[in-house]
Amino acid sequence: MPPIRISMLPYVKDRSVIVDDPKTASLLRNKGAFGRSLPGGGLELSLMEAAYLISSGRLEVKRSREGHRISPHELLALGMDARERFLEDYLVFADMRDRGINIQGDGDRTFLVYPRGKGPGRGKAGSWIKVYREHDDVSIGGLMRETERREGMGMELLCAVVDGDWDLTYYSLRRALLSRSRKRTHPGKPDLGEDVLPIPNGGLLVPDGEVRELLSGMSVGSSISDSLALSREEAAFLRGEEGDGKTAVYRDLMERGFVVRTGFKYGTHFRVYTSGSIEEHSDILVHLVERDAKISWEALSRAIRLSHSVRKRMLFASIGKRKRVDYLEIRWTRP
Repeated sequence: MPPIRISMLPYVKDRSVIVDDPKTASLLRNKGAFGRSLPGGGLELSLMEAAYLISSGRLEVKRSREGHRISPHELLALGMDARERFLEDYLVFADMRDRGINIQGDGDRTFLVYPRGKGPGRGKAGSWIKVYREHDDVSIGGLMRETERREGMGMELLCAVVDGDWDLTYYSLRRALLSRSRKRTHPGKPDLGEDVLPIPNGGLLVPDGEVRELLSGMSVGSSISDSLALSREEAAFLRGEEGDGKTAVYRDLMERGFVVRTGFKYGTHFRVYTSGSIEEHSDILVHLVERDAKISWEALSRAIRLSHSVRKRMLFASIGKRKRVDYLEIRWTRP
């Protein structure tokens, strides 16, 4: 950008930066989709946009119309004085802009992201970003509602989390609408008979025989000697008992035709084989979370990172209205 006379430099006014020079305003607006047009060919920049342009060496700004040049540090300070989480928002804005992504909005923890070549008045936003700190608490129910709202508007929900090193991690959220497996069929829930033994943890021990063979064919239970040990959820499902939330999730997954086994080794409640065969690798991890209970991004991050490293989808289950089981998929992404 060509140098500008000191008298024509943009200047801070209230909580924005005013660009009076028409040429500078035109370049910023047409080449970078920055700012809001003003009468007479000028431009109004947000403090965030101005801070980014100063830091990237594309603009100089004065403290006031007749004031001195302001440093990037001073402009960040003005933004932080105007809003508590200005710095976190700025990191997201700068990261996106550095990678050539058209991100719009003055922050306040939310932004719109437009596809290349699109922008306000020139196309629809593709994503909506919500900014968090790593220690922030959220609820799966709240994230689910926000995801549904954005999907209803044709947008993807992205969560940008700022950690203690001021690094960014992005997560993509979507409702997981699980289809029923067409590959697996079983003859329903067999009568367990009277010879089963209760296990103190709520499970059952099934003796050798026809029922044991049938259950093994359903990929239910684990062999111990010549018997088959059923977990609490397996036993409740086969007996048609109501059970707790974990049982409800187990039942929902089983009735979709999936093979469902414990996810303990992965730190989750269940691992799921959507192929219907335990001979193949499981492809989903499912963890039940109370719908409106608070959970930190630190806790969510552990589960999401592990699932990513073992190439499995991470689904958080919650019990919704009329005891319906809803699934929210959260995955690591790089927009």
